[in-house]
Amino acid sequence: MEQQAVEEEPNERTARDVVSDEEDSGDEEEHEDETNNVLLRYLFRSVLERDHGHTNTNEALLVHLRHSGVLRTARVEEAMRAVPRGAFLPESVQHAAYADRPLRLPEFGFNISAPHMYAMCLETLDLQPGHSFLDIGSGTGHFTAIAGYLVGRSGVSHGLDLREDIVDFAGENVRRLCAAGGTPTLDLDHVQFSVRNCFLADPEQRTYDRIHVGACCPNSMLSSLLSLLRPCGVLVTPYADELIKVCVDAKGQVSSQSAITAVRYGDLLVPSPHEMQAARVAVERKRSSEVVVPACSFREDFAGMVNSARFSDIVLYFPEEGNVAATEPKSATAELSKKEKAEEPQKGREIRAHSFVLQVRSPHFAAMLGAGMCEHTSHRVPVTVVSHDIMLQFVSYLYGGTVTINEDNAVGLLQAADYYDVERLKKMSEQVLATLINVENAAHILGLAQHCNASQLKAVALEFAISHYAEVVCTPEFRELDKDLLIEVTTEACKHLASTSFSPTSVRARASSSSSSSSSSSSSSSSSSSSSSSSSSS
Repeated sequence: MEQQAVEEEPNERTARDVVSDEEDSGDEEEHEDETNNVLLRYLFRSVLERDHGHTNTNEALLVHLRHSGVLRTARVEEAMRAVPRGAFLPESVQHAAYADRPLRLPEFGFNISAPHMYAMCLETLDLQPGHSFLDIGSGTGHFTAIAGYLVGRSGVSHGLDLREDIVDFAGENVRRLCAAGGTPTLDLDHVQFSVRNCFLADPEQRTYDRIHVGACCPNSMLSSLLSLLRPCGVLVTPYADELIKVCVDAKGQVSSQSAITAVRYGDLLVPSPHEMQAARVAVERKRSSEVVVPACSFREDFAGMVNSARFSDIVLYFPEEGNVAATEPKSATAELSKKEKAEEPQKGREIRAHSFVLQVRSPHFAAMLGAGMCEHTSHRVPVTVVSHDIMLQFVSYLYGGTVTINEDNAVGLLQAADYYDVERLKKMSEQVLATLINVENAAHILGLAQHCNASQLKAVALEFAISHYAEVVCTPEFRELDKDLLIEVTTEACKHLASTSFSPTSVRARASSSSSSSSSSSSSSSSSSSSSSSSSSS
């Protein structure tokens, strides 16, 4: 039930509270006429629907979310299309199923978040096939099911809530959606719901790659949620008056914490110390009476070896300062250019690694370390193409298979993946950069794609530059493109212009326009002649 979440938009707070109070308190003034109350509710709802992207279909909602900028990737859009909001709502609110606003569910006594919040959180979590995911305050099961679609059959999607009836409703929603069929056929058997407070001990002691929380985490309990994350995991939760993203590194330590947007949610329900102690005792008692086989920790064990002296036999070092050619794509914010300078390598910084892992995961390292080159004998490999921070993320990906890619590191990871020949990471970086293209940085990203042999990113950037040629050609970055690429863009733009200017449709339109103009001119001439004749006759 999203743990009694009450996420609200600032400009709808008063109206919704009035409606909620009228519905829940039952203490209406005796002199109020019930007809007036119904009318007021209708008016409030109409205003909210007008101001919050009211749409009637799931497809129209997705278009609204895409145009508003919160829905950025094709994978998340595909998941939200396959798992529509309307399939997870009771009949009482079906009329507003695809309105981009929070909804109150009086049957269960809680609110569900607006679709734009779901899209924002899903994009931030970056759920990948095989991830294990926990949804705290799963409510109707909608967010848990979308996450289940994204992590796939090889992943895990668990939803937690406090009441049996809510968990049953969520599970039934998922079963009904899968049974309804459709294209593609949904398989969400790996989506599971449980009744438990997230702060009480888990009998199975599970941890997760990604965690989403549907209510505000109290200050004193954030560490409890972080303890549920696996190495290199990501937590997205309301915290104070902000929605935050917290990342942990390969050793389980917090590596970054950033605010996503301002929000208002109700607090998570925190058990009493006595309840938490009783739960721990119960779990320990249960475990003492059975043989427990721990989960496979192969990936975590390897991830924990990143930059560790344990068994390390090779060192990646940064011999010079300021030798990184990488630059981030320019965007509407000026922060990227600041990050570029901050991420230049520092002389003397090193990353400890294991040669056999590098050789297995990277053809470049395999050729370097397996052919008797000087790096093989010296056990030291210079890094001159990317910064220390980017290289550490790159190496972490080699060990653990996952990395969070965003506008701050996408360029650096693309360059590292291209140089060290790690194809999957290269495509992942291309995918993120493709979503960041705009008029100001299109030429810059096009040049980057050409330099890194990123064919798919180049195709996307080229198409954007052609479609927005008049604006892109005026940017300084366009004039900095090398001659061959400049000729290619201009040639393709001319072909595009010619195809649109001389297409059958446009030719017919011009012919029709010309015919209409000629006819009008002839009619005008005839009319003029007739008028002249009439005047003469007169």
